Parts: sequence; C-alpha cells; structure tokens
Amino acid sequence: MKDSSGLRILFMTARGTAWVAGIFCAVVLIFLVASIVQTDATAAPEITGLQELKRRLQADPQDVALMEQVRALDQLARKAYFTSRTFARAGAWLLLGGSLVWVVSLQAVDSLAPRLPRPTDGAGGASPAEEAAVARRGVVFLGVGMLAAAVGLVVYTGGSGTEGEETVAAGAAAAPEEDWALQWPSFRGPGGYGVSASERAPVSWDTETGENIRWTAPVPRLGFNSPVVWGRRVFLSGADDETLEIYAYDADSGELLWRHECVDVPGSPAEWPQVMEDTGYAAPSLVVDGRQVIALFATGDMVACDLDGERLWARNIGVPDNHYGHASSLIQQGDLVYVQYDQVDQARVMAIRVRDGSTAWQQVRDVSASWASPILIEHEGVRSLVLSADPLVVAYDPVSGAPRWSLDCMGGEIAPSPAFGGGKVFAANEYPRLAAIDAAGGTLDWEYEEELPDVPSPLATDLRVYIVSSYGVISCLEIETGTLRWQHELDAEVYSSPVAAAGRIHVLDRDGTMHIFRDADAFALVGTGSIHEMSTCTAAIVDGRIYIRGASHLYCIEDSGGDAAP
Repeated sequence: MKDSSGLRILFMTARGTAWVAGIFCAVVLIFLVASIVQTDATAAPEITGLQELKRRLQADPQDVALMEQVRALDQLARKAYFTSRTFARAGAWLLLGGSLVWVVSLQAVDSLAPRLPRPTDGAGGASPAEEAAVARRGVVFLGVGMLAAAVGLVVYTGGSGTEGEETVAAGAAAAPEEDWALQWPSFRGPGGYGVSASERAPVSWDTETGENIRWTAPVPRLGFNSPVVWGRRVFLSGADDETLEIYAYDADSGELLWRHECVDVPGSPAEWPQVMEDTGYAAPSLVVDGRQVIALFATGDMVACDLDGERLWARNIGVPDNHYGHASSLIQQGDLVYVQYDQVDQARVMAIRVRDGSTAWQQVRDVSASWASPILIEHEGVRSLVLSADPLVVAYDPVSGAPRWSLDCMGGEIAPSPAFGGGKVFAANEYPRLAAIDAAGGTLDWEYEEELPDVPSPLATDLRVYIVSSYGVISCLEIETGTLRWQHELDAEVYSSPVAAAGRIHVLDRDGTMHIFRDADAFALVGTGSIHEMSTCTAAIVDGRIYIRGASHLYCIEDSGGDAAP
C-alpha cells in the first residue's frame, strides 16, 4: 500500500480530535451526572429550617416578619434549584455536541486507518491492524452510546427551554402551594371566588382627608383589570390603541418599580380587534405566583415577566372574536395557568405552562361568547376548574382538561364569574337565574331568579350567598336553601365584585365608595370609604390592606390606628 502523507495527517488529526473530544465528554458527563443526582435528591428544594418555618407560618399566618423570612429563604432555595437545572441543561447540550464530534472523529479514524501500511503477524491469526480496527469500532460504538446518553439528558433536563414556535425564553416554576392563600394572586384572590384570608382590614378611609390612605399612585395607561398582589408588589396592566404594558408597584410606598412594554410578541396581529370603550385592551386581570407575572390582552397577546420586569416568554394565543373585547381573567394552579377563551366562533379553555408559555391542553366548548373568569375549587379532595357561559356551567380536571360534570342552566351574555362555598358552585346572570350547583356531581340544588347580577360576580361565605345587581341592590341568601335573608339598595351602580374579609363583605360602587357590612342574617353597615374616583375594578384585600384601582390611580388603604374591629 502506498503511503500518503496527506492521509497520515488526516489520520493523526482525526485521532487527536477523538482523544480531546473523548476526554471532554468524560469530564462533562462526570460533572453532569453528579449535578443531576444532587438535584434529584432535592427535587423539592429545601434549605435548613425552611419546612419548620413554613409550619410555623401556617399556625400564625398573620406573622408578617415570619412570612418575609419564609419568602426570602424559599426564594434562595428555589434560585439554587433552578440554577442547578440550568447548569444540567447546558451540560447536556455540551455533552451532545462533544459526543457528535467524538463519533465523527472516531469514524474518520476508522476509515482512514486501513489506508496506512500495517505489519501482519504471519501466523494466520488476526493481524495487529485488524485487532486495532476492531478496537476502534468498539470505541465508535461507545461514542454512539455516549451520543444517545447525551440526547436522553437533553430531553431529561428540558431541552432548549422552548416548546412550540410561538414561545420565547423560559420562565420559572410556580411558588409553593401554601403561599397562595396568603396572597392575592389573581382576580378575586386565591381560587378566584372573592374570599380573603386577611383577618383585618380598614373600615373607613377618604382620599380627600387622607384618612387611612397609605399611598396613591398614578397608573400610566387605562385598564379595567383588578390589582393582584404577591408579597410587597402589586401588579396591573394598561393599554391604549397602540401600547400594551405591565406595571409593578411597591406595595409599601406605591413607587412604580417597573413598566414592561409588550412588543415583539410572536404571532401578534398587525391589526388589533375592535373593542368597546368600557372594556378596552387591558380588561383581564393578571396572575402572579411569586416567580413571574403573566398578562393577557384583548389582542390575544400573552406575556410573562419575572418580578423584576424582565421578559420570560411571550406568545399570541389567537385573536379573540367577541363584540365587547376579551375580559376573562387568568388563574393559576401549580405550573399551569388557565384561559377561558369563549368566543363567537370557537369557544375553548386552555391550560398554558407557566415555564415557557406552551399549551399543555385545550378543550373546545359548546358555548357562546363569555366574559366570565374561571375559578379553581377543591371539594371532597377533588380539584376542579369551573367555567360559566351560555348555556353551560362546566367543571374540568385541571391537570388533564377532562370534563367532570356539566349543567345547562345559564343564558344571555355571561359576565359574572362563578363563586364557591358550602360544597356548592354558584353561577349567575341577570336574566336566567342564580344557580346553586352541587360541586361533586354538578346537579342543581336550588335557584333564585330576582335582583340578579349583570356584571358583579356572586360571593359565598360559610352560611350565606351574596349577589349584587348592577343597579346596586344587594341580596343575601341562605347558602343551603336559597332563602332570601335580606336586601339592601345602594344609591349607586356597581360593576365590581364583592369581597369577603375579616367577617365583613366589601362592595365597591362605580363612584369609588366601598360599602362594608357584616356577614350576617341582617344588614348591618360597618363603615364606608371613598377614593372619590370612578372604579369598576374589584378590590384586593391582603395582609390588612385594601388595594383599589380607580380610573387613573391605584390606592393602598391601611388602618393607621391599628386593626379595625369587626
């Protein structure tokens, strides 16, 4: 065989590359396996004493200092956890690239080696060249195995961090479940049915005198979404005909910490849909889980930011087709955020992964357009996602999207969202009825057909159900039978939904006055407070404070003289 210096150089280069790539892959694999083993050993990331602090917080949920300590430690632990996962993902891709180089270079060595002159053993056995070739092929097979392992590790650690053509970047995982009850993470608070865990709240205030007004902050753009709160931050969105934005405020000072302009959203329509003036482009309330805040606009643009305002992902879920503009708010459970997307042509409900904005599941719905928001309930150990529209109230499995039960009981243009209490779901609209539905089986327990709400959602407490008509009539019904206990008429229109906190019911009228009365079998006014500004939004009551969005300002109300007596 004639020697070739060119082939020899190629052979030597390929062999050197194979050695370098092999050593590189071995080092990466060792570090990667060690990282994954350590990460999986702490799959629910914990640091010393965190669980004990959480148990203490559950026993005393009003301990603000303890709450902040738990939040800080939990954030530290989860940051370490996700940093480890990011390292593992990067290592998996490095291993994949190194394995590809190794396999290619080994194959080159194997194909080039026979061209070089090799001695034979002369004894009829395998020559040293043949033995070397067999060994090289064995190493090639090892490289292929390493390549397969690298592919598996890429898949295991989450791939590129994106799923679907419409998503960009990657978000964090949801906060621990026990944090949710202490926050106001979505429209009408935890679960979305208007009941606050706060055991104290002010019963009087006035922006003109400054009584119990902690701070007032202007909101840059118009929006009809209600404030959501996590820790010491309050979130809103705003929009006009050209701009969509997310806002974050300091809950202690009212300082506008950041504003994120929602531009360059993949799939966003060039021409925005038409909306009504009193709906606008920023009617859906946001959802926040302590790691990220997610907003949805009437364009169908959905944007997630971390709590410092950096974008995590964005996508367009389809331009909604309805004649007022999309208004249904977001709600979240675990790592899924839910969208009620009931439109004129195609109604559906979607579950979106909070980490990257990809669709986990969706169900087509046989209903008309709806402006109600979904709620999340738990009854007899079973969790359900409940939606109201014309003509159906439907409960879905939040994980799979499979329907649990469905009841034909609604009609008209549905704006009020459902409520939950006493083992019943309460769905209402102005013309058909208030329907009390057994949460386990979806059967109708009772119905009520007078002074019904057109916009405000019903509210259920342990013993009573409250409905508020848009023209200001408040009705209190017995939760078990639907028997009317009392009615009270306000001299004002009401669009916001009632909220329960500290044994009291809070109803905000359109003039900006809050009417506060006892959760009782007879009407008993406790106090009133006014922001002296029009409002159609629902108040957030968390940690002894009330947050109200007016037409152009955000207000934080806190009792400056101590806890208000029930």
